[in-house]
Amino acid sequence: SLEDVERRTRGNEIPFDIYIGCRKLPTNDLTSKADPIVAGSALNPITIQWEPLGATELLTNEPNPNFHQSILANQYSSRDRQLRFSAYDADNNDLSKLRPEDMLGEVYVPISKLTESMGKPVVIPLHGNKCEPDNVIQLITDLSCSP
Repeated sequence: SLEDVERRTRGNEIPFDIYIGCRKLPTNDLTSKADPIVAGSALNPITIQWEPLGATELLTNEPNPNFHQSILANQYSSRDRQLRFSAYDADNNDLSKLRPEDMLGEVYVPISKLTESMGKPVVIPLHGNKCEPDNVIQLITDLSCSP
């Protein structure tokens, strides 16, 4: 409802959840499928540094994951921030232990592209050394349920 949006909106900031799925993920392992996790970050326009937004849960042996844990982002009406989503083949949920060789691929997308498609999937090919054209990430946005 409009009251919910107004309650969750702080100044010009609108929080929303990004739900993530991937299709046909490549793998780093010769004997098993990918154990994917996706980390999200936003480019700070002032410092020009990537700031972490959060990550999905780790799923085991799943080349076509639909993650249940969303990533929270904020839309500011005064600027369009760039987001990055990086897919990894991980051994555990500890993002600090990820190595460059764990990277499966990543995508960059302006936040406005996601908010303009609220509730509808945005499908983007993953980019990386191991990626092929059918390796994609799907992003779906929804107004945040967080207070």
